[in-house]
Amino acid sequence: MNVARVLETKGSGEVLTLGENASLREFVARACERNVGALLIVNEKGVVCGIVTERDVLRQCNAGIDFEKTPVSQVMTRDVVSVRPGDDINKAMDLMITKSIRHLPVLEEDAVLGVITVRDVMRALRKAEEDDIRYLIQYLQESMAKENVSL
Repeated sequence: MNVARVLETKGSGEVLTLGENASLREFVARACERNVGALLIVNEKGVVCGIVTERDVLRQCNAGIDFEKTPVSQVMTRDVVSVRPGDDINKAMDLMITKSIRHLPVLEEDAVLGVITVRDVMRALRKAEEDDIRYLIQYLQESMAKENVSL
Protein backbone atom coordinates (compact mmCIF):
# COMPACT_ATOMS: atom_id res chain seq x y z
CA MET A 1 0.00 0.00 0.00
CA ASN A 2 1.27 3.47 -0.80
CA VAL A 3 0.63 6.95 0.56
CA ALA A 4 -1.70 7.81 -2.33
CA ARG A 5 -3.98 4.96 -1.19
CA VAL A 6 -4.04 6.41 2.33
CA LEU A 7 -5.11 9.76 0.87
CA GLU A 8 -7.83 7.98 -1.14
CA THR A 9 -9.09 6.17 1.96
CA LYS A 10 -9.06 9.43 3.87
CA GLY A 11 -11.09 11.10 1.17
CA SER A 12 -10.48 14.38 -0.50
CA GLY A 13 -10.27 17.32 1.76
CA GLU A 14 -9.03 20.83 1.81
CA VAL A 15 -5.38 21.17 2.78
CA LEU A 16 -5.30 23.69 5.58
CA THR A 17 -2.51 26.23 5.52
CA LEU A 18 -1.67 29.43 7.28
CA GLY A 19 0.65 32.25 6.24
CA GLU A 20 3.99 32.49 8.01
CA ASN A 21 3.15 35.92 9.44
CA ALA A 22 -0.08 34.76 11.09
CA SER A 23 -0.15 34.91 14.86
CA LEU A 24 -0.36 31.94 17.19
CA ARG A 25 -3.83 33.20 18.12
CA GLU A 26 -4.85 32.82 14.44
CA PHE A 27 -3.40 29.31 14.44
CA VAL A 28 -5.43 28.34 17.50
CA ALA A 29 -8.63 29.82 16.05
CA ARG A 30 -8.20 28.06 12.69
CA ALA A 31 -7.18 24.73 14.19
CA CYS A 32 -10.14 24.78 16.59
CA GLU A 33 -12.54 25.89 13.85
CA ARG A 34 -11.48 22.99 11.60
CA ASN A 35 -10.83 20.49 14.42
CA VAL A 36 -7.27 19.71 13.33
CA GLY A 37 -4.05 19.25 15.26
CA ALA A 38 -1.64 20.81 12.78
CA LEU A 39 -1.47 23.38 10.00
CA LEU A 40 1.05 23.71 7.23
CA ILE A 41 2.71 27.11 7.13
CA VAL A 42 3.27 28.67 3.72
CA ASN A 43 5.37 31.59 2.57
CA GLU A 44 4.16 34.45 0.37
CA LYS A 45 4.59 32.22 -2.72
CA GLY A 46 2.36 29.53 -1.20
CA VAL A 47 5.25 27.12 -0.72
CA VAL A 48 5.33 25.07 2.50
CA CYS A 49 7.98 26.46 4.80
CA GLY A 50 6.94 24.90 8.09
CA ILE A 51 4.36 23.14 10.21
CA VAL A 52 2.82 24.04 13.56
CA THR A 53 1.17 21.41 15.73
CA GLU A 54 -0.90 21.50 18.87
CA ARG A 55 2.18 20.32 20.79
CA ASP A 56 4.09 23.38 19.57
CA VAL A 57 1.29 25.58 20.87
CA LEU A 58 1.25 23.84 24.25
CA ARG A 59 4.98 24.47 24.62
CA GLN A 60 4.46 28.17 23.87
CA CYS A 61 1.54 28.34 26.27
CA ASN A 62 3.75 26.86 28.97
CA ALA A 63 6.45 29.43 28.17
CA GLY A 64 3.94 32.27 28.56
CA ILE A 65 4.31 33.58 24.99
CA ASP A 66 1.93 36.33 23.85
CA PHE A 67 -0.27 34.54 21.31
CA GLU A 68 -1.42 37.80 19.73
CA LYS A 69 2.09 39.07 18.98
CA THR A 70 3.99 35.86 18.25
CA PRO A 71 4.01 34.82 14.58
CA VAL A 72 3.76 31.14 13.73
CA SER A 73 7.08 31.47 11.90
CA GLN A 74 8.76 31.92 15.28
CA VAL A 75 7.59 28.55 16.62
CA MET A 76 7.06 26.39 13.52
CA THR A 77 9.15 23.39 12.62
CA ARG A 78 11.08 24.49 9.55
CA ASP A 79 12.48 21.13 8.46
CA VAL A 80 9.18 19.62 7.42
CA VAL A 81 9.28 15.85 7.15
CA SER A 82 7.13 14.78 4.21
CA VAL A 83 6.34 11.86 1.94
CA ARG A 84 5.42 11.47 -1.71
CA PRO A 85 2.25 9.81 -2.97
CA GLY A 86 4.16 6.82 -4.37
CA ASP A 87 6.00 6.13 -1.11
CA ASP A 88 5.18 2.89 0.65
CA ILE A 89 3.03 3.23 3.74
CA ASN A 90 5.75 1.49 5.75
CA LYS A 91 8.08 4.40 4.99
CA ALA A 92 5.46 6.82 6.30
CA MET A 93 4.94 4.77 9.45
CA ASP A 94 8.70 4.50 10.02
CA LEU A 95 9.06 8.28 9.69
CA MET A 96 6.23 8.87 12.14
CA ILE A 97 7.79 6.51 14.65
CA THR A 98 11.44 7.54 14.33
CA LYS A 99 10.71 11.27 14.18
CA SER A 100 7.91 11.12 16.81
CA ILE A 101 5.46 12.96 14.57
CA ARG A 102 1.76 12.47 13.94
CA HIS A 103 1.27 14.59 10.80
CA LEU A 104 2.97 13.98 7.46
CA PRO A 105 2.47 16.30 4.51
CA VAL A 106 2.21 14.56 1.15
CA LEU A 107 4.13 16.59 -1.41
CA GLU A 108 4.64 16.26 -5.14
CA GLU A 109 7.49 18.70 -5.84
CA ASP A 110 6.18 21.93 -4.22
CA ALA A 111 2.49 20.99 -4.47
CA VAL A 112 0.76 19.85 -1.29
CA LEU A 113 -1.57 16.93 -2.02
CA GLY A 114 -2.66 16.43 1.56
CA VAL A 115 -1.59 15.61 5.08
CA ILE A 116 -1.81 12.13 6.53
CA THR A 117 -1.97 11.38 10.21
CA VAL A 118 -1.34 8.33 12.33
CA ARG A 119 -5.11 7.84 12.45
CA ASP A 120 -5.35 8.00 8.65
CA VAL A 121 -2.69 5.32 8.32
CA MET A 122 -4.46 3.05 10.81
CA ARG A 123 -7.80 3.49 9.01
CA ALA A 124 -6.26 2.76 5.62
CA LEU A 125 -4.55 -0.38 6.91
CA ARG A 126 -7.77 -1.57 8.52
CA LYS A 127 -9.77 -0.93 5.35
CA ALA A 128 -7.19 -2.80 3.26
CA GLU A 129 -7.39 -5.71 5.66
CA GLU A 130 -11.21 -5.72 5.48
CA ASP A 131 -11.05 -5.57 1.68
CA ASP A 132 -8.64 -8.52 1.60
CA ILE A 133 -10.97 -10.59 3.79
CA ARG A 134 -14.00 -9.66 1.68
CA TYR A 135 -12.18 -10.64 -1.55
CA LEU A 136 -11.04 -13.94 -0.03
CA ILE A 137 -14.58 -14.82 1.07
CA GLN A 138 -15.94 -13.91 -2.35
CA TYR A 139 -13.28 -16.03 -4.05
CA LEU A 140 -14.01 -19.01 -1.82
CA GLN A 141 -17.77 -18.69 -2.35
CA GLU A 142 -17.33 -18.50 -6.12
CA SER A 143 -14.96 -21.49 -6.08
CA MET A 144 -17.43 -23.54 -4.06
CA ALA A 145 -20.29 -22.57 -6.37
CA LYS A 146 -18.28 -23.69 -9.42
CA GLU A 147 -17.44 -27.02 -7.80
CA ASN A 148 -21.09 -27.66 -6.94
CA VAL A 149 -22.13 -26.91 -10.53
CA SER A 150 -19.57 -29.27 -11.99
CA LEU A 151 -20.53 -32.18 -9.70
